[in-house]
Amino acid sequence: MARSDVSLKQYMFEIRHEISQQKKSEMFPDGLLFAWIHKDLTEAVLRLGGLVNNLFRANATIAVASALGHYDASVDHVASALTITNFSGLGVDDFAGGSILAVDSDVFYSAQIVSNTATVVTISVGTDLPAISTGPVILTANNANVSLVLTSLSMINYSEPIWQVLDSNDDPIEQISLEMARNITNDPSYDDEVYWYQVGQSLYFAIGADASLSGNTTVGYYVLPTEATALTDEIDFPIEWHDLPQQRTMIRVLKKMGQYQKAQEKEVDLEKRWQEIERSNIQAIDIDRKTGERM
Repeated sequence: MARSDVSLKQYMFEIRHEISQQKKSEMFPDGLLFAWIHKDLTEAVLRLGGLVNNLFRANATIAVASALGHYDASVDHVASALTITNFSGLGVDDFAGGSILAVDSDVFYSAQIVSNTATVVTISVGTDLPAISTGPVILTANNANVSLVLTSLSMINYSEPIWQVLDSNDDPIEQISLEMARNITNDPSYDDEVYWYQVGQSLYFAIGADASLSGNTTVGYYVLPTEATALTDEIDFPIEWHDLPQQRTMIRVLKKMGQYQKAQEKEVDLEKRWQEIERSNIQAIDIDRKTGERM
């Protein structure tokens, strides 16, 4: 259900008027204007913060697979080589980032796995393992590489669309930067921690050496406003804030018509409007990350 009773035709009145005044209608087919309007509505959802985001928040429950393990009794490794061969039936890169364990003369050896095919495992340092000839090894998957594909969600797909992640006990999982996630297994202070980060349309988990994650994970995300594709469709955005995305679309129109001075003036006015909103703090409706209730 749309979040206002204003039709796309009504919403576009000022924009269309500006275009017709300049006799530039041929430059702005409906498809282009509709796409700009949807993009600007989506960006406004995120920037307005809690004031409207509570209307566009949703949760999805996605299962996280448990970490994998594999035993193979007859693999080969040439001393110092980066590859171990003669595996069978491995899923491609199922063990990337995990470990390979071997025993030689009652001494345990381990090495970090960089990648794997169905039959070959590549490790980061060849000298971490001794020479192996038809010997047994154990593979363990580091579930720091566990990821959830989010393409099935009607989710805003840019500018931090995820607002919370909960584990199977409904406890919050904290966000971490991609740079920090890459080093989490090398820092003992993170051994018991679990974090999440996003790359494209996938959610990844960075998991410390002594931590684990499995079961149902709840992902809280920002829902895309329903796109208006016909003039009779209603605008899926609160009417009291229509001027914000409207002016952003108008700026696009002015720039395309070459009216850069007028577009710049409107950009200054629009930014002042945003700053007024942020200063007044009217978007700061705190929502408990775990319960979703207002605090």
